[in-house]
Amino acid sequence: KVMNIWIIMDELTKLKRSGQLSGVWYTAITNTFMLDNLEVWSGQVNRTIEKLHRQQKQENSSRIFVAGSPIIFPNLKLLQLIEQAGMSITADDICSSERIMPGGIIYNDTSEYGMLRAITERYHKACVCPTFADNSRRVNNIISTAKEYNIKGVIFNLLKGCHPYDIEAITIERKLKEHGLKFIKIETDYGKEDSQNILTRLEAFKQTL
Repeated sequence: KVMNIWIIMDELTKLKRSGQLSGVWYTAITNTFMLDNLEVWSGQVNRTIEKLHRQQKQENSSRIFVAGSPIIFPNLKLLQLIEQAGMSITADDICSSERIMPGGIIYNDTSEYGMLRAITERYHKACVCPTFADNSRRVNNIISTAKEYNIKGVIFNLLKGCHPYDIEAITIERKLKEHGLKFIKIETDYGKEDSQNILTRLEAFKQTL
């Protein structure tokens, strides 16, 4: 069951990369994984994937990467505002989204390359939560993903009071800017009172991409 879910997650991520699945819906789907029966969830998501494959890929020059604090349903405010501002969430390293099940070994490809890739992903995609030790792997993953998928900027989500991510943002911002990536930190909470202010900042950020 778990191997099948890893495969489904991988397929969902590819659809998000191609623009066939929005970042808001991607996160909503991955969050429901924590709430539903595994077989029911797998069946429904597979049907969704089949429908998405029939849709045309959406090209968007304003591709961004979302990092930072966890985004948990139903608090999808920041993701909704990002897409409302006209940007496409191509990738993330949020532990409630793309990294909700890190480190799975998908061995459907039994060639030497396939098995070596599976083992590599097992160790590379493990937990990259902020720590007070060296965490260069986290930054390297953002940079390599940005280069591979033509991502121009990083939006760092910071929940108020989430001090480990706040401290980490300083280092991440410096290193990402050294590699030519635009960076913006959005500090917010679960309320919607600041939505218009955030939207204005995101629209201005888009113009820099």
